[in-house]
Amino acid sequence: MKNASNLFSTVTIVLILLSCVNIHASASIPQQDIVQEVEEIYAEDILREAAGSGDIDTVKHCLAIPNIDINYAPEFCNTPLGNAVEHGQTEIVELLLGAPGIDINRPNAFGNPPLYIAAWKGHTAIVRRLLAEPGIDVNRPDACGETPLLAATMRGNTEAVKLLLAAPGVNIHRAANNGDTPLHRAIENGFCEIAEHLKAAGAKR
Repeated sequence: MKNASNLFSTVTIVLILLSCVNIHASASIPQQDIVQEVEEIYAEDILREAAGSGDIDTVKHCLAIPNIDINYAPEFCNTPLGNAVEHGQTEIVELLLGAPGIDINRPNAFGNPPLYIAAWKGHTAIVRRLLAEPGIDVNRPDACGETPLLAATMRGNTEAVKLLLAAPGVNIHRAANNGDTPLHRAIENGFCEIAEHLKAAGAKR
């Protein structure tokens, strides 16, 4: 097992978890035993928090734990991949994409898949990397029917829009549940450059 101090680098989540399981780090309880008990019960939570905070050592440690659910998403939270994407943790995204069993399209508790999150946040490098991954669903919507293209358009993320328009199979006409298309959103929000890119790709309002 890895040195205990490395796992404790995700300080906040570990302190919370220690409190939850009512473990006290006293002289009578070896730190290694504390870490092992926390790990056994809360490995997925630690992985998710470490992915978002950029703690690559803890992510690597958690990925080596047998039977860990790397696609775990508790209520109102992201998956580990979604958390890394949201916070722009490019190196950890790369690490998670190489993990056996990763679901690159798994949405968070709000229905937002990783590609949608990257497009909304404007993390262009992560959008590019996700689009290169076999099996990526470029049109996977959130709970409101918003596709990654709609998300990037709504936020005015021009580079993300250009990447998505070049992706095989992208649906430039797909509307959200309220009927808005990407071109409608671009025009409505005054994103003229994005509107021109959409029109050049054949989009209609």
